[in-house]
This record gives sequence, C-alpha cells and structure tokens, in this order.
Amino acid sequence: MNNQNFGRFLWELGRRPEALEVYRRAIDIEARLCDDYPAVLTYQSDLAYSRESLGTLLRQSGDRAGAASAYRHALTIRLLLASNFPNVPAYRVALATTHQSLGSLASDNRQFTEAADEYRKSMEVMNAMAAEFPGVPRYRQSLAICHHSLGWICYQSGDLEKAAIETRLALALYEPLVKDFPRERDFTSALAKAHNNLGLILQDTGENAKSMYEFNKSLTYRQRLATDFPEILQFAVDLGGSYCNIGSGMVANGAASGALDVYEQAIRTLTPVVERAPLLVSAKSFLRNSYWGRAAALETLEKFADAIPDWERAIELDDGSSRPFFEARHARCLGRIKRDDGDVSRPSTLPAAQPTTRPTVGANSLLLRPVR
Repeated sequence: MNNQNFGRFLWELGRRPEALEVYRRAIDIEARLCDDYPAVLTYQSDLAYSRESLGTLLRQSGDRAGAASAYRHALTIRLLLASNFPNVPAYRVALATTHQSLGSLASDNRQFTEAADEYRKSMEVMNAMAAEFPGVPRYRQSLAICHHSLGWICYQSGDLEKAAIETRLALALYEPLVKDFPRERDFTSALAKAHNNLGLILQDTGENAKSMYEFNKSLTYRQRLATDFPEILQFAVDLGGSYCNIGSGMVANGAASGALDVYEQAIRTLTPVVERAPLLVSAKSFLRNSYWGRAAALETLEKFADAIPDWERAIELDDGSSRPFFEARHARCLGRIKRDDGDVSRPSTLPAAQPTTRPTVGANSLLLRPVR
C-alpha cells in the first residue's frame, strides 16, 4: 500500500508523470505477488485498486485508451472477488467503484448509454450496501456519486429534467454527509460539485436566479477547500471553474461589466495551477474558458482592443477544436478596431504550438479514492 499512497500523494500535488511511474511499479509488484500466492485475496484486491487508480490518472491525463485497459483489468478481478465472496462488503463496494470509473470514461467518450448502464450497475450495488449498512458514510457517498454522475450524463445527453432530478437526489445524500463530517474534504468537494452542476442545468433551462444561487453555494464550499488545502491543485481548479461559471451567469443576466472582476479572479486562481501542472487538462480548459468569457464580456461592452489579448490567450490554451471559432472572434475584434479608429497595425501574438489534450469537465471529473 505504500506505493499506492505515495502515488496518490504525488497525484494530488500535480506531479502526474511521477505518480504514473509509482502506480505502474506497484502493479508490477502486486501482479508478481498474485502469481506467486494466488490464494492471498489481499494481493488481488490491491492489484485491482492499483489498476483502477492508474486508470483514473490516465483518464485525467487524456489517455482514454490506457484508462479503459486499466479499468477493464480491475473489473475482471473485482467481479471474481465479489462473486466468490459476496459476504465481504469491501469487494462489493470496490466492484461498484469500478463500474463508476467505467461510466466516467464512457461519458468522456460521449457514450451516454454505456455510461448510464455502468452507473446503474453501480447504483444497484450501492443501494443494497447503504440499506444493509446505514451507519457507513462511504456507502452513502458512493450512492450519491451514482446519482450525481447519472444526472451529469442526462445533462450531456439533453435530458435536463432527469438531470435535475438525479442531481437533487445526490444533493440530498451529500448534505447530511457534510453536516456530519465537516472535515471530510471529499464530501465537501462532492457537494460543491453537485451545486455547481445543478447551476449549469438550471442555467440551460432558463432559471437564471436559481442557477446563480447554486453557483454561489458551490463557490462558498470551494473557497473553503482551496483555503484549507492549498496543496491540492484540484481544489484550486474547481474554485477557478466556479468563478468562470458565475461570470458566465452574470453576462447572461446583463451584468457584463461586473463579470470582468469575476473572470479576473478565475484567471488569477487558475494561471499558477496551469504553470505548475500543465498536464492537468481541466485546469487548462477552465483557464481557456475564463479568457473566452472575459473576451466575450469585453465585446459586449464594445471594448474590442481589450478583448483581443484574451482571444489570443484562449487560442493558446485551446486543444485546437475551438480554434476556428476563437480566430473568427479575434478577427472580428480587429475588424471593429479598424472600422472605429483605423488601428490596423497591431501585430498578432498567437503562438504556433497548441495544446493537444482534450479536457474533461463535469461530475465525472471528481477524483475520489476508490472505496476498498
């Protein structure tokens, strides 16, 4: 377990290449132990845990094929353990966790039917576990994750009504967990994410006031986490994402001028994270979105010259998929400047190289240690 714990520590610090190597080293050792001592179930359980942890790290780094392979290896082991030893709760919970991981990966690939199937498999296990062991908070947490993630899948597939229902079910499970265990950071982070995602859902249904309420609830929890745990980069990423979402909501409500300060907070929060951990694709995605949002707000205010550097920074941070859109907006600003004051000599500072990894955003980006 020492290699696993050290790998997770490096992971949370943003030292991802080192964390990858630590998990692979643990897998090599545990695989040999399983071969030499096949009757020792702890070795099999540890191997499954290391493979799933490696899969989650690969997924967050953008290697979805590698993540799928690691998750499937873990699933094979955990199906056998849960089937052969149904009276061992840890094996059943671990199986549910692996189904959640596979659901997250399928959602990343926009395979929403497959993702929903995986989460329902997990939910079936965790409903039973939460009923059998109501005093175990981690079982309620895992059930909440199922509802939360299923809600995000419904949102991605366009079923906003079902998305809101599932997300509120998750909130109903997360809230008492945070109340009972206020120092448990995973519970607080999950509650914040559920409020954030409900805000996104309500924003898309046109319920702007309710959406902003949810975004601000999320922000409160994320500010606390980022302050209490500055060494965990994901909490800073989440906080920056909340600022970005609030800025977007303010622009939608006609408060573009006020949104500029909020976007600035997002940029100040996320920039050091991207500099420290450039492989953390969610940080780069939120930072891109913050520059994008601020540029659009500046255009709304007809401050086209001020918007140009933000469009250029958005292009620099983009993985290439949105570059034509950003370049068109950049060109439009230059055109307005030319029309308004004749400034046609301003050089572009766009970089030649662009990021190539695809960011992962949403409920399924939540990083949790698999329940063992």
